[in-house]
Amino acid sequence: TIGGLLSLAGAGGSVKIGKQLAPNTYASFGGIGFMDYYGNLDRPIGLVFANMTWGTEDRNITVNLGTGTKFEDGIGAVYAYTTDSTEYSWSPGQYYYSYTITEYDQEWVRPLLVNISGMNRISENRWFITENYWVRNLRYATRMTGANLAVGYLPSNTTNFNAQSEGFAILSMGIRNLSTRNG
Repeated sequence: TIGGLLSLAGAGGSVKIGKQLAPNTYASFGGIGFMDYYGNLDRPIGLVFANMTWGTEDRNITVNLGTGTKFEDGIGAVYAYTTDSTEYSWSPGQYYYSYTITEYDQEWVRPLLVNISGMNRISENRWFITENYWVRNLRYATRMTGANLAVGYLPSNTTNFNAQSEGFAILSMGIRNLSTRNG
């Protein structure tokens, strides 16, 4: 399956390849990509995923695992820097400091997505459906050496991430109703 998206914000596309592995057992994998028109995103973003589905068209369960584009999440620990001071011309005896960071941890975040969904026919034209997502932000750092990062202050230790940014869950369920058309 190949798909596309055009919007006022940007454009993207998707591709998904699937195969029946055994009776009532299916696997697929694919990806989704998006790029904005206005440069608000540093680069295109994307998501890759793999699915396993067990069951029939009327009764099934699907487990999906995916991961997305990594994003910079600030500066972590600073290991080496130099300091320079400059006297304010309008306030003799008062100085401001500038720092040149040469070694630090660049922090990153990459989402891990887990989806479990299912469907069960409950009447001739109705199905009970559920679709549940769990997103966890995987955080890691890369040591940057030989940098020349000029800053007006030394960043504080940011290893204590906001717990609310660690992840979230979406649980949903409902009834799907098939409307037959007359004429």
